[in-house]
Amino acid sequence: MEKQIVIQKLNQALNELYKRDFVLIENKTEEETIIAQLIAYLRPLFDSWNVDPEYNRDGRETKRDSAGNQIFPDILIHHRTPDREERYSPENNLATAEVKGYWNTEDRSKDTRKLLDMRKHYGYQYLFRIELGKDAGKLIEV
Repeated sequence: MEKQIVIQKLNQALNELYKRDFVLIENKTEEETIIAQLIAYLRPLFDSWNVDPEYNRDGRETKRDSAGNQIFPDILIHHRTPDREERYSPENNLATAEVKGYWNTEDRSKDTRKLLDMRKHYGYQYLFRIELGKDAGKLIEV
C-alpha cells in the first residue's frame, strides 16, 4: 500500500476520533483507552490487515529493541505471521505508530528510537508518531 494512502487512512481515523470521542482527549483519558478507540476506527480502513494495540510478539517470542528490552508498540498495522520468516518483510509489516497526548510530558525521542528499531528489526514500512493535541490530532512521519 502506498504511503499516501496509509497517511490518508490514518488521518481519517484520527479525525473520526476527534469528531466522535473528543471527550476522551478533553478529559486527558489514559492513552491506552484512546488508542483502543482509534484502532476501532482504523480496522475498517485496513480491512485486509491486522490492526493491533500493544502487539509485542515476534513470532512466538517477545519483540525487543536494539538494547534487548521488551517493547510494546502502541499501534501495529501488519499481518500476524508467527511461524514464518517472512514476518520480517515489509509486505507483512505495513505501519507502526506511537501515540502521545499533549498532557504527556515524556520525551518523544524515545518513541522515535522505538519506531526506528521497529523498521530495522521487523521491517515496518511506515513509521508515525501521533500527537493528540487539544483540538486536533497530528500525524508525524518518522
